[in-house]
Amino acid sequence: MLVPDFLTILIPVFICWIIIRLILSISLKRVDFHLEMKYSLFLFSLTFIYSYTIAPFPFFMEQYTFIDLEYEMKSYNLIPFNSIFGSLQHFYFMVPLRNIGGNILLFVPLGLSIAFLRPTLSWKKIVLLGLITSLMVEITQWFIPFRSLDIDDLILNTLGTFFGYVAFNIIKGITAKWVKHKDTAY
Repeated sequence: MLVPDFLTILIPVFICWIIIRLILSISLKRVDFHLEMKYSLFLFSLTFIYSYTIAPFPFFMEQYTFIDLEYEMKSYNLIPFNSIFGSLQHFYFMVPLRNIGGNILLFVPLGLSIAFLRPTLSWKKIVLLGLITSLMVEITQWFIPFRSLDIDDLILNTLGTFFGYVAFNIIKGITAKWVKHKDTAY
């Protein structure tokens, strides 16, 4: 079974991204590296989410019948906290760590990148954008064999977006203190 990993998706995306941004920069005759870094962080977060939610499905499925695929396509959980509690009761500690922690961490870069791109957006709007992005991922997964739609993923992904926003504010506070300290040192 061939499953693409994060780097096999990230590298071609960023090569195309760099080429497109270079062409635009040459045509506009200016480059704002600060803005380019913000856009790159946003692209990284979307690529990260895509590579771990939509892309990891088996490409070679000859061993499965249509009935198996139909059954696999209909896997879902619409009861809030059901799979979270199920993961927490698992005997192996990596199951809750991967399911709960992974779903939160997956969306932290999105919240961080949106806050960097649009620092004037309120935390509610940033979290709403994370919720909408997660909802689109979950709906897409409904149609992909061996993936599932889970309300708990939506909750955890949205929480991750919020943590990304919090991380942005922590970084902003640290850099503001650093700049203030640097200015007063002279």
